Amino acid sequence: MATLADDAARGLELARRATELAQMEGSPFNVGLAERAAGRAARATGDAPAGEAHLGRALEAFESTGATFEAAMTRLEVVRALAARGETPGAQARLAEAIAALHVARVPRRVAEARALASALGLEPSGARPDVPAAEQD
Repeated sequence: MATLADDAARGLELARRATELAQMEGSPFNVGLAERAAGRAARATGDAPAGEAHLGRALEAFESTGATFEAAMTRLEVVRALAARGETPGAQARLAEAIAALHVARVPRRVAEARALASALGLEPSGARPDVPAAEQD
């Protein structure tokens, strides 16, 4: 019977293969998707440093393609990783970046989710935009 750890390890293996294929195809956006999946899977196997490395590469890939929304969602994964190891200042900075990017991407539901994540992790949900009325920021 497979365990959650087995599932995570298999997911990591598949995500790494997907990354290789996306790189061969020259698709940075797909590399970002695969690296983000690998980051989640690596963290689920207990390998936090590898997970953060994958997430960092995912973020770079998304930023290189101008994929603002996906970069913001990846930053939220980085926030979870940093908070899990007690790196509050880093988590706070990435959270502010993610919230600001989600405002730019005009996805208020995701801004609200990011703020809820901040609350759950005990972080300050900064990233408010002074040019947008407070009622429209969530």
